[in-house]
Amino acid sequence: MAQRVSSGQRQEFVLLIVLGGLAVLVGAVGIVRELIQILPNTHIPVAVDLTDVPHELLLDGASGVGSTGVEVTDAVVRVSHLGPTPLALALAAALLPAITLMVVAACFTVLGMSFYRGDFFVRRCLVAIITAAVALVVASVAIPTLQMLAAEGALESLGVGSGQLAAMGVDGPLSLAGALLAAVGHAFWRGVHLQEDTEGLV
Repeated sequence: MAQRVSSGQRQEFVLLIVLGGLAVLVGAVGIVRELIQILPNTHIPVAVDLTDVPHELLLDGASGVGSTGVEVTDAVVRVSHLGPTPLALALAAALLPAITLMVVAACFTVLGMSFYRGDFFVRRCLVAIITAAVALVVASVAIPTLQMLAAEGALESLGVGSGQLAAMGVDGPLSLAGALLAAVGHAFWRGVHLQEDTEGLV
């Protein structure tokens, strides 16, 4: 059952639709950019954590006393001619953030379009919210884990691997956002069932 929506609310929902569409477009552009950058398999930029990696960096002329050693914990290395598995990991680590953005943005675009028509507690809204929540929770684990695996593969290709197995990572903010959206989805689930029961009585 569609509900009446005021003109002010319609403007807000149109804004949600436009922002969601723009986010999908940004994600698509990001995917194309990463594919162009990585698929040639030359000078691929890979972010690495150097905390457990033996390395030495000298700054020439620092403080006027010659070379000074500094500690570096994060860096971006550029690698070429990766094997199939390291290349696939680097590609997945680069593409997954953009794919997640597109999925979540598409879900919010569906919500905006549904709200604009006055359809709030309907199953397509519930599916959109749950899909976005699942995408965020999965990404909160998959993105940091893939990034660590890609970094380990890049370092091994350079002969400076840490020799340690990459552990599964968790992105706290993404995980929290997914959990909060899942809570909203639960509220929508109750609303959908309540509305369906009410329509069944009419």
